[in-house]
Amino acid sequence: MTRKAIVFFSHSSKDKARSLALSQAIDATGGAKAVVDVNDLRQGQEWKRQLYRWIARCDAGFLLLTREVMDNPGWVLQEATLLRARQIYEGARFPLFVMVEPAARTHENWAKLFGPLALAEMQRTDFAATPQDIAKEVADGCKALAEAGDYFSMLRGLLADKLSPFAGEANLLKRLQGQLDVADADWHAVIEADATPAGSLALALTTRLCEDNDTAIGSFTALDDLFSNFQRRAQREDRENLLFALAPYWVNLGAAMNLAVALHQPPGQRLCALRTSRAATVPELYVDRMFMPLGGVPIVIRVTGGNESAAELEAQVLLGWNERMSDNVGATADLNAKLKPTRRFIVVLPPLDTPVLARAVAALFPLLTFLVPVAPDVDLGHPDWRGFKALEPVRAPETEADLVNSHDIARAYL
Repeated sequence: MTRKAIVFFSHSSKDKARSLALSQAIDATGGAKAVVDVNDLRQGQEWKRQLYRWIARCDAGFLLLTREVMDNPGWVLQEATLLRARQIYEGARFPLFVMVEPAARTHENWAKLFGPLALAEMQRTDFAATPQDIAKEVADGCKALAEAGDYFSMLRGLLADKLSPFAGEANLLKRLQGQLDVADADWHAVIEADATPAGSLALALTTRLCEDNDTAIGSFTALDDLFSNFQRRAQREDRENLLFALAPYWVNLGAAMNLAVALHQPPGQRLCALRTSRAATVPELYVDRMFMPLGGVPIVIRVTGGNESAAELEAQVLLGWNERMSDNVGATADLNAKLKPTRRFIVVLPPLDTPVLARAVAALFPLLTFLVPVAPDVDLGHPDWRGFKALEPVRAPETEADLVNSHDIARAYL
């Protein structure tokens, strides 16, 4: 690597002293740099807006899971979910170091909240090891990292490709970058600069897209306002392509990463619930948001609505498979025989107000992941929805309408 590996350090604010000792030891190795929050995240609103950006850009993760974390999981659980999602899909390119205090493993929240993340196989058993020994393990684990392997860099590359047709519009691209209003000195201190106008705009866009903010990319009214300067007829097709490429990034990254974690749950436990008023469009945006930069986008099978019953949904899953895949199947057993744990398929069910049917059809296809759109007012915290991975946050109907309409905005200029 041409720079030190960036290690995102997640911990409870009550473990501040231990966290600082470990992060300082990591920095002292010379092979890695720890990014650690020393403030109470529940009070740090500014940090909340940066959370996904830092986790998307780091090269490795470190989870310090103690009794204090189990008592108040809060943001540490959120961070653990995001870091685990990256580790799942980047594998050896994203080391995740986990330290679990013995007292934490006996806490009820360990099995209930952290158990689904399957962290046990990655944890250190020697919680009493010195900070120096732990830091050496982290530095050694980061030695082989590839510079271009992180989510942030891949997303930035995709956007740079889409902006390349506008490379000759240096002043325009510079003005658009200024409109994004990205101001974070610490953030820019740990990333490399890009001197080209298109590269700088791609960096600014990527930074905004990786913020913890539902409207991070829409806070300047809408994408079409930002790119309204692209008015020449020759630019309109390129502008439309750019809008299409950016549409999935209206979806919150943290929510999309929960979908990645669900894909790796044990067979039969891969159920997700998405509160949305736009069931016909939004689920695919969640899939694209998580997987497009990393490659290997799962195959999505749509099940249409109607007079739903378990048997009807089962038949429609088979029909959807035959429409998407070349190897037709005639029965559920035939499809299950073709499925492999490493091949990822997501079935989008019609909107449901009850989890009963979703559980029934998911039990028939244990290796498939099911995404259930539900009405915005459904209480996913109700015991009936236990076991479903909730994709949050909820969007207001008018915001989702803007998201969907962004696909068609550019067509008005053609």
